[in-house]
Amino acid sequence: MEQEISEILQSMLQKMLAKARAHAEGGELFRVVDASSPNGIYEYDRERDAWVKLKVDELKLDRDGIYVIYFDNTRCPACRRYDPVWFTFVSRFSKEDRDTRFFIVLCDWFARQCRAEEAAKTFRRFDIHASPTTTLLLVKRGEIVDRDDIEGYVDFEKLVMRYLMFRARAKISDKDAVHH
Repeated sequence: MEQEISEILQSMLQKMLAKARAHAEGGELFRVVDASSPNGIYEYDRERDAWVKLKVDELKLDRDGIYVIYFDNTRCPACRRYDPVWFTFVSRFSKEDRDTRFFIVLCDWFARQCRAEEAAKTFRRFDIHASPTTTLLLVKRGEIVDRDDIEGYVDFEKLVMRYLMFRARAKISDKDAVHH
């Protein structure tokens, strides 16, 4: 019994410390992002295995690499079906693909009903009109050089296949750049 209480208290302390670190770094930590989460832009932090709600004006493409962005709406039944696919995908690929960043942009209903202007701006910037939409971006020197939008619900296998094909194109374009 004492061991169980000690483990529970230790777990609670770790969560409180993680939350304090997140606030110090400018964002709140979430284990999952779902329909009950605040509207906004979230980035997956692989070191803490958590989603950080970013305090930004809009999604910034500030590093070279692949960006995988899940455009999610709290009032979208297909998004709720897609959530387990998405979180399984991120869990799998965040461990091996260090040059890939994972984001969720969450509004109630696209940019029309959004309680976070930064998320609404991002929906508009990427011209998203279907949910869920998963957008794959290849960014080089701050510019988008390749984009693939996956609109609507897809199963895990299809999401993985599209991502692997996109990643392969990115590696080919890197090799072409070296040879020219």
